[in-house]
Amino acid sequence: MVLRPLMAKDDLSVRELANDPRIASLSIWPMRGYGRKMCRRWIAGTHQGWLEGAVAEFAMEPKSGGDVVGLVGLDAREAGPASAELAFLLKVGFWAQGYATEAAQAVVEFGFKRLKLNRIYARHLASNTASGRVLAKLGMREEGVLREFAPKGEGFEDAVLLSLLRREWKKGVEKVE
Repeated sequence: MVLRPLMAKDDLSVRELANDPRIASLSIWPMRGYGRKMCRRWIAGTHQGWLEGAVAEFAMEPKSGGDVVGLVGLDAREAGPASAELAFLLKVGFWAQGYATEAAQAVVEFGFKRLKLNRIYARHLASNTASGRVLAKLGMREEGVLREFAPKGEGFEDAVLLSLLRREWKKGVEKVE
């Protein structure tokens, strides 16, 4: 997997991700109805967030090249000091092949090494156990459940909050080396 900054030319891939009902059904964030113009604004917003030091979002591409197959990034706009939220989206055809884990591991390393974060956290819908497994592979630990956090269908769904601290990440890296 290759991670690179989002570019204006990625607007169709971003639109495809944002409008896939299978992805939307497992996402905390309200998705769907994104047109090309909205996707271009999203991409421009990631560039502005980068300049402000609050967002680091990347396009995921297979090493062999081709279209964007997903997005992964860190967002510190609503986090506390030295913290950021990890999020990822992946096209359905690439699920359960290790791409999300590989990309998320690279972004976590980027967050701790380059951005000098102390805490990286993530939230996933309680029903999205696949995302839960990805986050567990990163070494994240569950902090709790955000009850009825995300609007879904006619009601709301719980979200699970997990985090990884720099010192925990360092211990895991030292074990591998």
